[in-house]
Amino acid sequence: MEKIQVIKEFFKYRLKYRPFDVGCQPHGFICHVELDKKQTGFFGELTYTRQLSEEEIRKYELFPV
Repeated sequence: MEKIQVIKEFFKYRLKYRPFDVGCQPHGFICHVELDKKQTGFFGELTYTRQLSEEEIRKYELFPV
């Protein structure tokens, strides 16, 4: 029987300086929501099952939610 992993914690980050595209965010996100930059100040929001490293946050210029 295959075991199912239950994820209890999610980590969200917002894209401020560039829209969602190939190479513009770290690999491994499970959800991407496009946001209205004019209304929110962000291009989108990404959800991960792991906390990104400080280096990843800095390299991709992400903002933790």
